[in-house]
Amino acid sequence: ATLTLQPAFPAFRRFPDHRFFDPLRAKEGYSDKLSDGTTDDEGNATFDLGLERYVRATYRLHFLARAFEPEGGRSVAADTAMLVSELPYLVGFKADGDLGYVSRGSKRSVNLIAIDSKAKKLAVGNLKLALVERRFVSVLLKQANGTYKYESRAKEIVVTESALSIPATGYNLPLNSKNPGTYFYR
Repeated sequence: ATLTLQPAFPAFRRFPDHRFFDPLRAKEGYSDKLSDGTTDDEGNATFDLGLERYVRATYRLHFLARAFEPEGGRSVAADTAMLVSELPYLVGFKADGDLGYVSRGSKRSVNLIAIDSKAKKLAVGNLKLALVERRFVSVLLKQANGTYKYESRAKEIVVTESALSIPATGYNLPLNSKNPGTYFYR
C-alpha cells in the first residue's frame, strides 16, 4: 500500500462559491510505502496510516492498495482520495462580487461559514477578526558594493480587532469601503 499526502486548499462540492482557508497550510507533500498487510476472512485489511508523523495541516490524501493471491500471483488494486485535516473546523467566505477593486463608498459584504469534518455547517464562537491594512513603505538598503538603494516593502498594520462568532446559518460581514487602501481580514 502507498500513502501520498499533498498540501491542498480545501474545496467542497456543497459550497462551490466559498473559499476556505487553512492557517496550517503545509509547504511540502509526502509519499510513503506502508507495511504489507494480510486480509481477514472477509477480504478486509487494516493499515496504520500514521498521520501523526506528518506536519499538522490540511492534505489531499491518496491511498493505493494492491492485493495479490498467494498461489497465483494475480492482483487487484483499489485507491481512494480524501481531504484530511487536523483542524476541528474550517472557515470559508463568499464575496458578493469581485474583491480585487472595491469602489469607495460602495456597499459590499462577505458571507462567512464554518464547516465540520463532514462538510456540514456549524456554529463557532470565540474567534478573533482583525482588519489589516497593507501599506508599501520605501526602505533604504545598503547593497553588497557599498551603495544604497530604495526598496519597497509591504507592511501590515492591524486597524481593528474584534470578537467574532459565526452562527450555523452563516454570518454576513459588511465591508468598510470609506477609506482608500489595500485591506484584508484575518
